Amino acid sequence: MNSNLPYTEKPGWPWDESHEIYPDCMTSGTEWPKISIVTPSFNQAQYLEETIRSVLMQGYQNLEYIIIDGGSTDGSVEIIKKYEPWLAYWVSEKDKGQSNAINKGFHLATGELAGWINSDDIFFPGAFKAVVSYWIENGRPNALITGSKLKGNSALDKLTRLEQYPLTIKHLVEKNIIEQPSTFYPLSLLQEVGYIDERYRMSMDYDLWLRMAKHGADLVFLNSDLAVTRVYPETKTHRFQRRSLTEVLQSVWRNYRVIPESWLKKFLTVWIVPRDMQSPFLQRVLFLIRNIVFSGTKGILGLLNLLNYSEK
Repeated sequence: MNSNLPYTEKPGWPWDESHEIYPDCMTSGTEWPKISIVTPSFNQAQYLEETIRSVLMQGYQNLEYIIIDGGSTDGSVEIIKKYEPWLAYWVSEKDKGQSNAINKGFHLATGELAGWINSDDIFFPGAFKAVVSYWIENGRPNALITGSKLKGNSALDKLTRLEQYPLTIKHLVEKNIIEQPSTFYPLSLLQEVGYIDERYRMSMDYDLWLRMAKHGADLVFLNSDLAVTRVYPETKTHRFQRRSLTEVLQSVWRNYRVIPESWLKKFLTVWIVPRDMQSPFLQRVLFLIRNIVFSGTKGILGLLNLLNYSEK
C-alpha cells in the first residue's frame, strides 16, 4: 500500500494491497501522459472511499483526479477531505445532476487521456498502466479504449462478465457493449464531440460512445479487467429502466437514424410489462401484448429500412 495515503485496516484491494509505483518518467525519458479522472458524487459515502482509493492506489505519477460532489449530507465530504492532498480539485455544491457534474469536472481537466468513474464503482490494479501502455505503443490514437465488461453486486464478491464481442460500430449501435468505468479516451476527442450531452440523465455514457464512434474514433478492446460497475437495487439504472431505455433509443436515432430490433424489444418490455408484476397470468398477457406490438413495429421499421444499421 502507498504509505502516504490514510491508513486503513480493511483487507484487500484497494485498502491494503501493494501496487506498482510508476517511475517519474517513461523509459524514453519523457513524462508519463497525464490522465484526468472525474468522479461525480452524491450521498454515496458507503462506497466513495473505496472508489477514491482505487484511483489513487494505481500508483500513477501524472494523475489529475477531480471529484465533483453534489452537496452530499451523508459524510461524503469528510471522506473527500481525508484525501484532499492527492486531489487536483474537488467541490461540494448543488448541481444539475450527474451529467452536469461530470461535465463540470471534464471542463477543468487538462490531461491527455480522460475518463470518469462513478462514486460506487472501482478500478482494478494496473488499469491505468494497461491503458497508457496501449495508447503510447500505438502512437496515441484517437480511440475509445475499453476493457472487459464486468458487473458486480454491492459487496463486489460476485462478478459477472458480459458478452462484448465484436467491438464494431454495428454491434455498438445494437447493444451497449462498452462498460463506462473501464473506458478511456483522449481529452481532445471528448472536447471535439462536445462533452457529455446533459439532456441524458441515465444513458449519457452510451450516447457519448455513439457520438465518438460517429466522429470517427477507433473502438479498441483491451483483454483486461480494468474496472467493475456495481449493480444493486438503489442504482439509477435499476430504478429508472424506462427512462434509460427511452434515452437509449433517442440517442441511437439521433446519431444513426435507426431503431435496432434488440433495443426496440427491451424498450417495449420495460414499458408494457412491469418489473414487479405479481400475477403470472397477467404477466403472460402483457408479454403477449408486447410481442404483438413488437412484431408490428418491427415490420413497419423494416419496410422503412430503419431497423438495422449498415456500414455506409
